[in-house]
Amino acid sequence: MSRSGAMSEAEQLYSRVMANDVQRIIVESLKEGEKTTSQLTEAVNKHSPTGVPPLTIYLHAWLLEQKGLVASTGEGIERRYRLTDRWREIEAKAGRK
Repeated sequence: MSRSGAMSEAEQLYSRVMANDVQRIIVESLKEGEKTTSQLTEAVNKHSPTGVPPLTIYLHAWLLEQKGLVASTGEGIERRYRLTDRWREIEAKAGRK
């Protein structure tokens, strides 16, 4: 938190991503390196008692991509994802590693 007590934009974005279980697991998984939609689905489902379908993973990854936190290559639902420098900057500004 900033000295004034208000959260910075980076802290707010970091908090929103980390508060969402699916997005948090996607980001944590991508810290290990580039992953496909299938690999991200597998990572998320290790933590989900009911299972999360690949389309839901794809949509969460797409949302992260729209925020500039994740980049992808490929077409359709089976894409390859990686973290962007913007995510690393936001994570650093939020004071987390």
